Amino acid sequence: MMTVYPYEKLRQAVETILIKAGFSVAQASAMAETFLEADLMGYTTHGLQLLGLNIDWLQKQETKTDASLEVIADLPAVMVWDAGFLPGPYVMRRALDEAMSRVKTQGMVTVVIKRSQHIACQAAYMPRLIEAGLAGLITCVTASEHKVSPHGGIKGILSTNPFAMGAPAANDGPFIIDVSTSITAGGYVKRALRENKKMDRAVLKDKQGHATDDPAVMSDGGSMQPVGGMDHGYKGFAFSLMSEMLTTGLSGYGRADGEGDQDGEANTVYLQLFDPEKFAGLDAFKRQTAALAQMMLTAGDVNSENPVRVPGHRAWQQRQRQLKEGISLYPAVDKILNDLADQFDITL
Repeated sequence: MMTVYPYEKLRQAVETILIKAGFSVAQASAMAETFLEADLMGYTTHGLQLLGLNIDWLQKQETKTDASLEVIADLPAVMVWDAGFLPGPYVMRRALDEAMSRVKTQGMVTVVIKRSQHIACQAAYMPRLIEAGLAGLITCVTASEHKVSPHGGIKGILSTNPFAMGAPAANDGPFIIDVSTSITAGGYVKRALRENKKMDRAVLKDKQGHATDDPAVMSDGGSMQPVGGMDHGYKGFAFSLMSEMLTTGLSGYGRADGEGDQDGEANTVYLQLFDPEKFAGLDAFKRQTAALAQMMLTAGDVNSENPVRVPGHRAWQQRQRQLKEGISLYPAVDKILNDLADQFDITL
């Protein structure tokens, strides 16, 4: 029988595990909240599944708990930071705090961050923005990763370079988009390997450049395909390059001269917030997003068992339900949590 955890008790337990592992209270709080937001909305590869990894990175000193954020540039609507490998969710909380304090006067604020440890699920930062009547865009790059091949190529060059956006809307819920520029996210490839399963379709390439569903090729010269696959992968590859320009380009740090190759899972991040009230107004913004949602839902369904969905509606509804009724974790994630609870003498 699947265990259901009350949200607040689970959050406190995860925070306690992280504090006992060596993170500060502020860092543990941001990490627990971010991981749980991902699981609340169903992003199970980037929620508590990352808990053990973050502890491992700290023990290997790939994560620094005592570093200071270095401010490289600070204009009213533009900031550039060097995070010094501080925990990613903690860095993102501080970036959101600062950007949200400025966006009400600036209308649009951008933060570019280099050398942040892995920021986890990008969609997990959207509920806070949406509930404040704001919209946000995030993309990030892992400069040490060379997993995704360019369209027409074989060798992995880029990371999965995801884009996420959240926006308030009227009626059934907000828009929340979180997609990698590769056909599948790296977390799903790792999960398939752990569980000795094939991918659900041929989203990878072997070392000869042939499409395959076998995740084992990733350790034998294979690569991940960009969105669009073998026929139209130039589209996903183009978005991946956009992510690179917004992150490594604007931060001046990442792939040139292999400078990021030793940085493990650390991310270079682009975060941009928008206050719709400073444009045509929040009500006007919600009116347009609500109209878009309604148009999608009346487009007709090719398959009634897989109907048209508005991006974010299911995640938002699942979040609301699990906040009220409790969180059910993916079985492998549940085991990770219980093993760590035993290790740090925490009662769940």
